[in-house]
Amino acid sequence: MSDLDWTTKTPTKPGWYWCKFPNDQPSIVVVSSDMVRWFSGITHRLEDYVLHNCEWAGPIEPPLSRQSH
Repeated sequence: MSDLDWTTKTPTKPGWYWCKFPNDQPSIVVVSSDMVRWFSGITHRLEDYVLHNCEWAGPIEPPLSRQSH
């Protein structure tokens, strides 16, 4: 993941993003217009991440779903 462009600027458009807190491992989250949803189902207000100095990379392409043949 070293080739990603990390920024502390809060995402301005919905999508899938890498989210990284200081001294923590990055995680993929889904950002809507004003919310952040983790895969665990936990949802927080996007504006709260500014207070925690979260870094962002993205938006990234969502994973492809498996297609049955």
